[in-house]
Amino acid sequence: MSAKKRIVLLTQLMLVTFAISIVTAVTLLYRAEIDRVKNQLAASAKSQACLIEAMGRFDAVHSVDYPGGPIAATMSQIADAHEHAQRFGEMGEFTLANRVGEDIVYQFCIRSDEFEMSD
Repeated sequence: MSAKKRIVLLTQLMLVTFAISIVTAVTLLYRAEIDRVKNQLAASAKSQACLIEAMGRFDAVHSVDYPGGPIAATMSQIADAHEHAQRFGEMGEFTLANRVGEDIVYQFCIRSDEFEMSD
């Protein structure tokens, strides 16, 4: 094999190795970022749940005379907060439901610029 062919072959091998390295690095970085965002969203959801539970506990004690009872008081506060909050953009969504026996009853859903509250 001539020296010129060896140089071409080695150059091609280096380019393939470089391409594989780049693809591997980008894939690993992408997966790491997806995991980071997933963990951040899970933490945010848990934080929201803790806040809503705390509001519910407070209302169970201090909002007994609220029209509709303590649950209605909590729901109205959550609805008010989300009506005045910055929207999620095109892809965001906030849904609140409660369990009634074996059923899930949706109280309200906020998706992008929509806001709906159930009866």
